[in-house]
Amino acid sequence: MVAWSIETMLEDLGHEVIGLYPSGEKALLALAGADVDLLCMDINLGSGIDGIETARRIREIQPASVIFISAYSDAATKGRALDTVPGAAFLGKPLGRSALKEAIENIDLRIN
Repeated sequence: MVAWSIETMLEDLGHEVIGLYPSGEKALLALAGADVDLLCMDINLGSGIDGIETARRIREIQPASVIFISAYSDAATKGRALDTVPGAAFLGKPLGRSALKEAIENIDLRIN
């Protein structure tokens, strides 16, 4: 439900969403040949690799800006995310449209 809400917000802001993926592994497979500018990545993806590791691996094969969106906003989690993916933005849940819009406007969509 949260992912669909974020998808709607992104589309309302004029962005094309190419997919929602239930796991890091599925995101890696689906995005291997895709051309993306921005990843909106939850940190907790259930079992398997988490969103931080998923974003790191995707950025190994293609440059993309990253916005982490997570209910886990403790200093250790946030620090790990930002150390692993320098230049990423970090937004807590619940997420509002204005916070997402501001993060997108402030992130460097060219290449971090």
